Amino acid sequence: MVPYNKPFFSSGYASRLYEFVESKRLEGYKYNGEVKELQRLDRYFQTHGVTPADHPEETVYRWLSKRSSESDKTFSTRNSVYRQFYSYLLSQGDDVLPSPPNAREKLHGSGFTPYIFTHDEIRRIFDAADNWQDQSTSYVRCAPLLFRLLYGTGLRINEALSLTVGDISLSQKVLLVREAKNDNSRLVPMSPSLSKRMADYLSSQGYSDEEPVFQHNEQMPFRRNTAYDWFRNTLWKAGIHHKGRGKGPRLHDIRHTFAVHSLQAAVEAGTDPNAFLPLLCTYLGHRNLSATERYLRLTAEAYPFVVKTMDGIMEKIIPEVERYER
Repeated sequence: MVPYNKPFFSSGYASRLYEFVESKRLEGYKYNGEVKELQRLDRYFQTHGVTPADHPEETVYRWLSKRSSESDKTFSTRNSVYRQFYSYLLSQGDDVLPSPPNAREKLHGSGFTPYIFTHDEIRRIFDAADNWQDQSTSYVRCAPLLFRLLYGTGLRINEALSLTVGDISLSQKVLLVREAKNDNSRLVPMSPSLSKRMADYLSSQGYSDEEPVFQHNEQMPFRRNTAYDWFRNTLWKAGIHHKGRGKGPRLHDIRHTFAVHSLQAAVEAGTDPNAFLPLLCTYLGHRNLSATERYLRLTAEAYPFVVKTMDGIMEKIIPEVERYER
């Protein structure tokens, strides 16, 4: 068995690069040669001061341009790895890299269409987690709350697993996400039902404020691969078919489902989407409205109403301009 190359990144994109490599390996890819290419990209970003907050196209495109001494295969591989990383960031709602030159523009912005769970499938996931007593004690204790937290708040899995007891305010029904993906902390409200379930859980565990909300018996937080394994097993128990390596449903698709179901509920309740979208943007921890719009457009194939709603919003933000000849 070929061992995984252990990556090392140090640029402003380091955390995103680590998450990207982990996501590929959790999907079953070795991703060894690609890691070496990503490390070269990381060093280039570090040397030239390219960061998520400052990423000029001309600097990035110099990296992607063909060099006189390299073969067509090397050039193609380097650009392919960049495109994969770029598409991964977009799928996470993270618009912090220039688009690859000559990239095909698609409605959903990346080659991956998230799986949007139906309301019935979400209920089946919860039922499976609640009633699967022959799993590990950690699963029985944590999985029912973890899956509800992800669906009820739209948190990223690493944000949920990083929560400490002190980050939870039961009296105000909010939780604090510290130094999240875009280097911003944010307060995230919880519904009354989710807040009550959180209160019952914390009361039964007796953790101190400094301890992780989700932890092994030895007070250590769970790793993401544990949560991914739990999720795959729960899908099977709930009778939801997994389409295979790299095709999902993925654990991150619960976050996409939260966004779509929230927008759907707002539209059905008669809420003005123009007023709702900035709230959803803040709730998800996105940097700007364009990231949230792209995030929602990923779901276009499954939920056409999203495209209709987003087109209506964009028409008001960017009105048609009449052209006058001089």
